[in-house]
Amino acid sequence: MASIILRNGRLIDGTGQAWDRATIQVQGDRLHAVSPGDRHDPLAEIVDLAGRTVIPGLMDCHTHVCGETIPPPPGSMPTQSAAEHAIRGERWLVEALKKGVTAIRDVGGIDHVDLALKRMVEKGTIAGPRIRAVGRLICMTGGHGWPFGVEADGPDEVRKAVRSQLKAGADAVKLLATGGIATAGTQPGAPQLTLAELAAGAEEAHNAGRKVAAHAEGRQGIRNAVLAGVDSIEHGYEIDDEIIELMLERGTYLCPTLTCDIRWAEHGTELGMSAESVEKMKRWIVPLLTSFERAHKAGVRIAAGNDAWTDWVPISDMASELAAMVQYGMSPHAAIIAATANSADLLQLPDEGVVAAGNRANLVVLARDPLADITAVAEVEGVMKDGAWVVRPTWVA
Repeated sequence: MASIILRNGRLIDGTGQAWDRATIQVQGDRLHAVSPGDRHDPLAEIVDLAGRTVIPGLMDCHTHVCGETIPPPPGSMPTQSAAEHAIRGERWLVEALKKGVTAIRDVGGIDHVDLALKRMVEKGTIAGPRIRAVGRLICMTGGHGWPFGVEADGPDEVRKAVRSQLKAGADAVKLLATGGIATAGTQPGAPQLTLAELAAGAEEAHNAGRKVAAHAEGRQGIRNAVLAGVDSIEHGYEIDDEIIELMLERGTYLCPTLTCDIRWAEHGTELGMSAESVEKMKRWIVPLLTSFERAHKAGVRIAAGNDAWTDWVPISDMASELAAMVQYGMSPHAAIIAATANSADLLQLPDEGVVAAGNRANLVVLARDPLADITAVAEVEGVMKDGAWVVRPTWVA
């Protein structure tokens, strides 16, 4: 089997280690060897990186492939058909892959379009990142996300709702622990699914070996979700010291979704968002950023996700999420780990997220060193997924 050898490049491997000069040998869909010196294989294709930087394929842990330009009017149902969602979603997936995003977690789709797109990527019918998908989110009656979700009240109904999404092929489960910004009439600080309901849903998902994400913005809902045993808190606007201790004790991830919320707070009106949602976001943006800084500083595990669901927060734009993480307290290296190794752990992709022998050959070639300037993550010159070039470097014949 012919191999590809990438040599003479800087490597940020996803474990926290940076190699000033590394040689990476790819064989089939796997990384055959990673070493500091040159490797010789007369049958291999040699790619001289000429000092460029290689990072693992990026991951977006909080996306919505079924998106729209703006949300539908309050109380109305989605305005796009399943076919429109599929066509738009396929375009977004291709764009994301070209920007170095090799895996995503879709945390709430419509009519199981997300699951269909996942299967099509797996079969090679369409190009795109590897997809982990929750199917339809699970909320209380009239709760945040109800137009798109499964409404369930009481632990038994929540269990049944979880089982329905597992039956449909969900890789993970999303439970709604609080109200939110986009759904009219709900508030981020208001608890929704109860502790007992969340615990029932988490237990059912874990029984099937699936991870659980909780939309949880206000303090009580976040606390309920962590106590219920969820694997990740999505957004996390109101995290205090007690919750941090609980998250550290249980190993709960925080996926803070900074990009979407910052843009919503700063530009929501001009982007066409409702006045109610813009007011809510302006109220909660400072608590979000403060909670993120506090949680990261305390050692809470962070996974990267930009809450992509629209053209103004595309799945492809993980560079902005990493830049926001750095702006609000993370080192560039920690931000890259959040979008690679940490995300791979949360997405249950044990052979991805780290550049190491035996793992999948998912690589991104950057023009500059992102440890010196995190904005270099946007300057993608090459992308490899499963050992095949998606974006072939222009200097490679």
